[in-house]
Amino acid sequence: ICGCDKFFLFKNFYTTIEKEIMKPYFDALHQLFTMGPVTYMYDENGEGHWVKLKDNKPTDVIDVPDAPSISGIEVIKIKCSHCGREYVLFDNRFNGYDGVFVKEKDISKINYEAHFKQIKINSGKSVGVNVKVENDESLEVFIKNTGVLDCDTQTYSNAFSWICVYAVTEKGKRKVFDFESA
Repeated sequence: ICGCDKFFLFKNFYTTIEKEIMKPYFDALHQLFTMGPVTYMYDENGEGHWVKLKDNKPTDVIDVPDAPSISGIEVIKIKCSHCGREYVLFDNRFNGYDGVFVKEKDISKINYEAHFKQIKINSGKSVGVNVKVENDESLEVFIKNTGVLDCDTQTYSNAFSWICVYAVTEKGKRKVFDFESA
């Protein structure tokens, strides 16, 4: 580590091809939540479906495909302005409460390599970086609130529920990333 305290900030973005993969899912969500009253109902086979309501009666079943494995991935990294070394500050697949405890998807099978764009601040010049994470006030409170009984101090600290990243310039501090990780 070179000891530098100025960095360039980067956030992942989805390529055109990745956006096309996710489009049917997000189009279905858009349709679902803009069409008026809906509810989630179970059919005679026990399968759940979103259903449009008219006069409080189900009319049409709305098919919402499963979310593509790459959707919802959030990654923030920094690059040292002096030595060029890069550091991932946050990747929601691995960091925060969901990254530590919720393993709905097998991360090893997700074919996603993050593409990054620089977060332009201070006319593209390097900035100081401040990271704030929020968690329950103690390991004991965390265990009580989550029911996660087998948890040590390190796991608790990595399972934070919120992260904010700030760019620090001579003009002050500016929030550039804000994410609830639980």
